[in-house]
Amino acid sequence: MIDLDQAAAAAAATLADPAAREPGVAGLLRIAADPVVSRADRLATLRLLGALAGEVFVGPRIVHLDVVGRCNANCVYCRDHSPYIRDREPWRLTEMPLDLARRLIDEAVELGAELVPLVGAGENLLHTRFGDLVDHLAAQPLEFEIYTNGLSWDDDSIARVAAARRAKITFSLSAATPGMWAAFRPEMSPALFTRIEETIAVLLRRRTPGLRVGIVHVLNRRNVRELLPMIRHAIDLGVDEVQYKLTEMNEAAWGLRLGPAEVDSIRLEIREARRLAALAGVDIHDNLEFQLDHLDIETGLYTKGLYDRVPCFAGFEMIRVRRDGAISFCCALKFFGNARETSLAAHWHGEAMRRARRVALLMPTGANHELPDGGLLHDPQCDFCYNYVLNDSYVRRARAAAVEHLLAGRS
Repeated sequence: MIDLDQAAAAAAATLADPAAREPGVAGLLRIAADPVVSRADRLATLRLLGALAGEVFVGPRIVHLDVVGRCNANCVYCRDHSPYIRDREPWRLTEMPLDLARRLIDEAVELGAELVPLVGAGENLLHTRFGDLVDHLAAQPLEFEIYTNGLSWDDDSIARVAAARRAKITFSLSAATPGMWAAFRPEMSPALFTRIEETIAVLLRRRTPGLRVGIVHVLNRRNVRELLPMIRHAIDLGVDEVQYKLTEMNEAAWGLRLGPAEVDSIRLEIREARRLAALAGVDIHDNLEFQLDHLDIETGLYTKGLYDRVPCFAGFEMIRVRRDGAISFCCALKFFGNARETSLAAHWHGEAMRRARRVALLMPTGANHELPDGGLLHDPQCDFCYNYVLNDSYVRRARAAAVEHLLAGRS
């Protein structure tokens, strides 16, 4: 486990140059060294100090596991399972072996990770050892997240998950009504929507304190008018949180991109949705406004050119491991190293990751880094980045700590 006092001392030594010890940096170092400050806040501060120094002083906050590629839904906007996607690669249908997943979870704990999300190309409950995965995660001193389409739950899976005390289950619906749900899933019965609602209700009734249940809605041209019915539906179900996000553009989703009128409608209705949610005690994620503010109407992209303007901090915050063991710099397909051949700690502290982090901080200057497969660290995948909330959080925290100019200088 991470020794925070040692990590704070290492940060202070690395940033000992008088030119770097300006008030903002000194203030961050005091927070990192203060035993009265919560562990989570000290870790977050040490990661920000790592970005300032171009080094890591602690492990990743997130170890993201993509454990299964199969899915039993065919959402039309999905980049992996839409019926309109051509030329799928066979590896997408594989799953991560249980022994590898367990080892990675244990190594995540040793690295001091705080969160293990199970999310990727497929439906998590289709993993052949899903129950064993949940049991192993639930026994760890960290939080885990499971993203699900809600179609495969049975009494055993509900019982195992309901007993977890530090977990979040997010159901992907993108609809407030059975008709809209089925409109996104060709030849699937609207009655399945009711079954998902029943699963959510049972999970909420049986959960232990500490388990949160949420819904994610992917907004696009087809369902944009259901934004307010979606929050009313969530309130009626009794879930804890809702996330709205814009549909990722790919060859299947191109026809669903938003026009100016629909963007204006979302801006208007999200205010009312937030008001209703606050009254009901339901949280709404704060990502949607960022997407709308950065949306390129012509392409439907909301992070287009973002890293020409700000650094990328993903390498200070996370590791992603694909089901075949490949380790990515971020949520995208940017692999170097394989968990079958190295430990997470060796990868996290290794020279390849160190070089990639430093290049990511310099992206706004045009810096780039070639990956072992010939790809680039800064590539078109950055135009539909999943880590925009993470990176925006670093920028805002840097501004609040009065060290924005140091990040800009490094970038």
